[in-house]
Amino acid sequence: MACISLALGLTAAFKDTNYPIVAKWIAEAFIEVAILIFWSTVTECRKPTNV
Repeated sequence: MACISLALGLTAAFKDTNYPIVAKWIAEAFIEVAILIFWSTVTECRKPTNV
């Protein structure tokens, strides 16, 4: 959740910059990291436990 909010904040902060593509790349990288963290958590939770 923090990565997504940071990406949205960076997009808003760099909206008026001279390099909007770089700002979008940075925000997209944070969103991709958030997706990877989520997917890692889902796969870890689906592993059976030895009780």
